[in-house]
Amino acid sequence: MTGMIKSEMMRNIPRFTLAALVLIALLLLLLFRTPVGVFLPLLTVVLSLISAIGMMSFSGTPFTVVTQILPSLLLAVGVGYSVHLLTIYFHHVQRNGDKENAIVYALGHSGLAILMTSLTTAGGLLSFVPSPLAPVSSLGLFGAIGVLLAVFYTLIFVPAMLAVLPISKKRVDKLTVRSSLADRVLSGFGTFSTNRPWTVVLGSTLLALVAIGGITQLRFSHDPIGWLPEDNSIRMATEVVDENLKGATSVEIVIDSGKMNGVKEPDFMRRLNEFNQYAEQWRNEKLFIGKSTSVADTLKQIHQALNENQPSFYTIPNDRELIAQELILFENSGSDDLENLVDSQFSQARVSVKASWADAGSYAELIRQLKTITSDIFSEAKDITVTGLIPLMARTIDFVMLSMSISYLIAALVITLFMIILLADWRLGLWSMIPNFLPILMGLGVMGMLDLPLDVASMLVGSIALGLAVDDTVHFLHNFRRYHHQSGSVSEAVSSTLNTAGKAMLFTTVALSIGFFVNTFASLKNIFSFGLITGFTIIMALFADLLLAPAMMKLIFSKKSPAAD
Repeated sequence: MTGMIKSEMMRNIPRFTLAALVLIALLLLLLFRTPVGVFLPLLTVVLSLISAIGMMSFSGTPFTVVTQILPSLLLAVGVGYSVHLLTIYFHHVQRNGDKENAIVYALGHSGLAILMTSLTTAGGLLSFVPSPLAPVSSLGLFGAIGVLLAVFYTLIFVPAMLAVLPISKKRVDKLTVRSSLADRVLSGFGTFSTNRPWTVVLGSTLLALVAIGGITQLRFSHDPIGWLPEDNSIRMATEVVDENLKGATSVEIVIDSGKMNGVKEPDFMRRLNEFNQYAEQWRNEKLFIGKSTSVADTLKQIHQALNENQPSFYTIPNDRELIAQELILFENSGSDDLENLVDSQFSQARVSVKASWADAGSYAELIRQLKTITSDIFSEAKDITVTGLIPLMARTIDFVMLSMSISYLIAALVITLFMIILLADWRLGLWSMIPNFLPILMGLGVMGMLDLPLDVASMLVGSIALGLAVDDTVHFLHNFRRYHHQSGSVSEAVSSTLNTAGKAMLFTTVALSIGFFVNTFASLKNIFSFGLITGFTIIMALFADLLLAPAMMKLIFSKKSPAAD
């Protein structure tokens, strides 16, 4: 099973990375219409990606079903930083034709915002590091490293290359300042949100309530077989094993009698036999137990074989000495089967319970009842240990819920703190998080409505999307405060912000969504779900920054200065 999932994953990584690279290159060409505008962003993200993956290799960290999203994530995120810088740079070159001044202006205008957005994105990713799930923790660590490398290359390498690479007068003339469709659309969003702020706020509140209703339908899941396509050979083989071979997975129970040769006691053997009989009768709507085996079954077979295979002797002997002799005779026959059933001192016995394959969430009741009946039957046992694949999968569900809670809390606190520091106003910093939390609610709500479970991959949606969604909010508010300070008018400040940073926000969102939507072509269903919901959330974050953020600024700043507009 693990090998098949790894095979599917390794096929996905190069295909999706290449697809994201090609689509982003076309997007850059459409935006800047110049080779420099395509070459520099792609070079910076490739350098950061190679560096991050090189560090993974150096540290011995493997690619997993979670970390396979790292290449497309870094490609999309890294391009966004360059797009914001180059948009301001080319905008200044168009108007003034001075490269050196344009570089200085672009860094002064957007450098701080780019740095802060990288810190918020890295903060969202670093929130995964405390996760008890190693693949999730690795994604958080190396994803954050890649993001910080991308911003380093953007703020250091890109300006240096812009100073060196020539841009001809003919090329500058082609960078016209005519109003494009994107400019008109962005202007329309700004006008609507500032003219009807309460309509936007009430509409956003309604969407939040609908999303909360969807969130109540969310379920946690861990089903590696279910991730595979229905025609996958491993998945079909698992179904055959469930149907014909008593179950494809197991619970292993180790019972410590507390004394040497305690397993050889007739009473202990009868208790093992009683447990096996109870377990084999257990079933519910979602799964069943096909077989429960222990040393008691082996003993009954030995006893029957030594008594001419008569069916009436398929039972547990009442004499302890007879049990010991029959087990010694079996050991001397050359078989090593007992090594898998008892320890060398016959103080511990192992029980193997085979069950059908199901989602890990379905195993909670089975494990609870097995623990209860084991404790009842072996009430005098020194220790009872329940382990195996089924408890491991069930425990993974607990880790998923714990990881999600920890990462979402850390991401929310860290990013909110960054916003307060950047805006130098704790009230505005708190208000600014509303357009960032709303898309997360909508993404999780859509997951609940579509019955897409939260698993080890899709649990990443919230923290990653929050770290990315806040990027556009940072750029919007950073530029809005600058223009509002100059004009004193909310409407003019919103319009100026969308005319400068707005186009970069739009195209970086498209780049980011491409980086995630390519995962919808994955053969693994959990990666499909992650790509779909994260891409959707990123797009909703843009709409929140184009509609809700301006509306909130209108309401907040109009109260502070009623004569401004």
